[in-house]
Amino acid sequence: MKGLQQQIKTLTIMSISTTIIVIIVAVLHFSSTNNESATDYAVLDSGGVLVKTWAAWHLDKDEPLHVRIINSTLESSNQYSAINDAIMSEDHLTYENPTQAVYYVGWNDALGSVKGLKTKYAIPQISLSKTDNEVGDVIIRLTDTKDPKYSGFTKSIIDTKNHQILKSIITIYDVKDLTDTQIEAVVRHEMGHALGLGDAEGENDLMNHVIDLKYSYITQCDVQSIIILYNDTDSQKVHCAK
Repeated sequence: MKGLQQQIKTLTIMSISTTIIVIIVAVLHFSSTNNESATDYAVLDSGGVLVKTWAAWHLDKDEPLHVRIINSTLESSNQYSAINDAIMSEDHLTYENPTQAVYYVGWNDALGSVKGLKTKYAIPQISLSKTDNEVGDVIIRLTDTKDPKYSGFTKSIIDTKNHQILKSIITIYDVKDLTDTQIEAVVRHEMGHALGLGDAEGENDLMNHVIDLKYSYITQCDVQSIIILYNDTDSQKVHCAK
């Protein structure tokens, strides 16, 4: 019996050692050239943009990605609306010239545009709610702590063996001094990280580490990067076609 217990113990240790859990950090700050009045879409060519990718959620086809906002005395109704819009808004615009381009306000709408597309892992559909605890897939925290460089920070726990995201925690800093427009832009950017996207090299892309409010919407390049990531989790970067 003792020998069997020792074998079980050894097998357990071996099982744990084959999966390495790492923490991936993603951050952003605002460009000093931001124009607070620029609350409309700006037309840009996202072709040729390089977007880095990390890992993907491995969800069942009909299982939503549970995003939870931690209840906070810092959160106002306007701030909640800004967070909700960044994730759940169904607003988007389509430009016909010079080529057809779509810009999404909310991630769930952007992901819904490719719902049903056959990929190796299901592209997430999002369920958003408030909570008093950290039970959920993606947790959003608000804090009035000031950071000299960053407005947002995403920490993800990843199973590197399977390229699988296990949990993501988004922290939004200095919320008392951020406008609703800025909060919406920060959450939209950080949610991209929580879905598995890294930084983008295109300076006008949502996922660029320096965010410009004029270009703070989800592009077709971002959606294309999600498709490729969820179809091939070994991918470390996506070069969007021009």
